[in-house]
Amino acid sequence: MISQVNISAQLRNVNRLGLMPVFKGVANKYGLSLSLLLAIASRETGMGTDTYVLANNWTGRDGHGKGIMQIDDRYHAIAQMIPADDHPANIEYAARFLSDLRKALPSKKAAIAAYNAGINGVKNVLAQGLDPDVATTGNNYAADVLRRQKMIQKETGFEFPITKAGFMQSIPALLLLSGGGGLLVEQLKTRKKQKKGT
Repeated sequence: MISQVNISAQLRNVNRLGLMPVFKGVANKYGLSLSLLLAIASRETGMGTDTYVLANNWTGRDGHGKGIMQIDDRYHAIAQMIPADDHPANIEYAARFLSDLRKALPSKKAAIAAYNAGINGVKNVLAQGLDPDVATTGNNYAADVLRRQKMIQKETGFEFPITKAGFMQSIPALLLLSGGGGLLVEQLKTRKKQKKGT
């Protein structure tokens, strides 16, 4: 089972790869939660830390999942046309696909399940009155992604209201996302000095 420590390491890797702005941009473009996109990347490739995927040029164990978001080349022609290590194109396509699923299905959980099992598989189990995860790998894909999303939210503060206390609680996450501090630390020191001077 994934831990908060694993999530922290995965988020550091996304920053190391320079992909956080890509994730943020496509989340905004398609009206999705940033933490949800990151949670799917976490489930699919450990946000790019899965050693098998890395050793096989960003191709998953079945030989068909491509890139950090594991787009299946049997069902998505784009995965045959773009290199598996073209992360921006991979993330963009995954976000558009998830957005379309969210519009076509009755719940967020169903859309997440369909990301893994396909829309028809999820519609079939929903028609039988079953949980959408029944159609997914391990019968737990959506539940696991949602759990990871909560862990990412806890780690980063994404999608939480920014109150004065919330801002202070999110400083470690902001430091993590800014690569260790530098400019952010200086900005916080300046703000503190300005408050004392007023």
